[in-house]
Amino acid sequence: MKYFKYLPYLLLVVVLLYGVKSDTVKDQFQKMKTMTQIIRLVSENYVEDVDMNDILEGAIIGLLDRLDPHSSYISTDQFKLINEQFDGEFEGIGIEFSILEGFITVISPIPGTPSDRAGLQSGDKIIRINDKSAYKITQKDVMEKLRGPKGTTVEVTISRPGIEDDFNVTLLRDKIPIVSILASFMIDNK
Repeated sequence: MKYFKYLPYLLLVVVLLYGVKSDTVKDQFQKMKTMTQIIRLVSENYVEDVDMNDILEGAIIGLLDRLDPHSSYISTDQFKLINEQFDGEFEGIGIEFSILEGFITVISPIPGTPSDRAGLQSGDKIIRINDKSAYKITQKDVMEKLRGPKGTTVEVTISRPGIEDDFNVTLLRDKIPIVSILASFMIDNK
């Protein structure tokens, strides 16, 4: 089937990631064989139609989630969204972010943008977007929910380190200038 063209890549990733573990080569091969069998069984026998591309992408995402919080998979659609920023077609709230411990964590508000003007700070966690939980949100969903046409609003609920109560901020989306990275920060949970 056409879905199995991704299988060698998935298996290669599994081999590379498990290659540094103490499992024997035979155990690793057995785990890959089991995974291949599961994929085949789901593809051939699941009650409903299954989009195997989504299944395989989910497996890759799950695999990378087991690593450090900075390892992530960027799908083709996400990559297109990211590249839009460099094409000058970006309208939104203007934050550099990472998803840490399941939440959107502000790395830095981009100077002169709605998030900067609203006072968002490095380390702020966006826990709700338009009154819907942002826990375990994907990067794709973050971009879809925080971006939007200039002049439209989005309400975010912020959890800020050192402040007990969460608070809401309404941001008016604007054109986001493309700038080089001015600084970098390490976020500490203390």
